[in-house]
Amino acid sequence: MKMYSFVFWFAAICTLGSNVLAQEKTPEQQQQGFFKIKGIVSCDDVKQDDAVVRLYRGNLKVDSAYTEKGGKFSFVLLKDQEYTIEILQFGFEPSLVKVNTFRKKVDKENEKNNYNLTIEAELVPEIKNKEGRDEELDILDFPIASIYYNGKEDTFINNTKYTKYIKSEIKKIRAASK
Repeated sequence: MKMYSFVFWFAAICTLGSNVLAQEKTPEQQQQGFFKIKGIVSCDDVKQDDAVVRLYRGNLKVDSAYTEKGGKFSFVLLKDQEYTIEILQFGFEPSLVKVNTFRKKVDKENEKNNYNLTIEAELVPEIKNKEGRDEELDILDFPIASIYYNGKEDTFINNTKYTKYIKSEIKKIRAASK
């Protein structure tokens, strides 16, 4: 009886272990997308190695990585999706980048195009004196960049007006925190 019990538990553990190890990769992890985004994470022109970079499709985490030497990372994205890239590094505020891969009004000849984009994500040093500044610091909860498709140029671009506004607000916060 004890031998059968041992065999049963051993088989159950092996089955459970193989199911955990055999979890399917997301299409993004299988490199089956049509849009490759590369990034460089830095702060004040210093590249940030070993930052955690997470990719979310909606609210689902679909991939993650650590920045390599020179603060570099890359992900492959699917078309017609909303993504958020979250960047975490010790001693810095979390940063977000929004990427919208929906393409509207795509010409027939561009329908099967693949795209590449390189971005630079500038981290904000951790704000030490946060007490009583909740409203002022709310801007840190917003993405630092918003990327979308430009049909006229058949490319993906950053909303520079939005990014410029966010950066100016962050600059004010950093100055007030010194």
